[in-house]
Amino acid sequence: MVHKDKVLLVKNERNVWELPGGRMESGEVPEETVVREIYEELGLNCSVEKIINAYDFEVVAYRHVFIVAYHCKVLGNLSIQLSDEHMECGWFSKKDLDVLDLAQGYKDSILKVINKSLH
Repeated sequence: MVHKDKVLLVKNERNVWELPGGRMESGEVPEETVVREIYEELGLNCSVEKIINAYDFEVVAYRHVFIVAYHCKVLGNLSIQLSDEHMECGWFSKKDLDVLDLAQGYKDSILKVINKSLH
């Protein structure tokens, strides 16, 4: 989720920053999943603008997940209500990404969105 050239990230139980999201529930399409997960994890309503990319990611040794990254926009209030799924959250600029413990796939997805919005 990008707002004013900053991206909203959450810190997981492994003390690593990531984009908010999660697994699909039965009957959902991926876009519904990301909207639901952002609401559950952050208390924010959002809209899905477009898919950014999709890739295989090795979370820990020999454990892979398929990541689908979407460009989402906040609808309405920016007041965050962080769930207990994450340790913290924050809005980060492009320059912050180099110092965060953040997977390269996430960085690539974020930069695609931020670089377009800066032009």
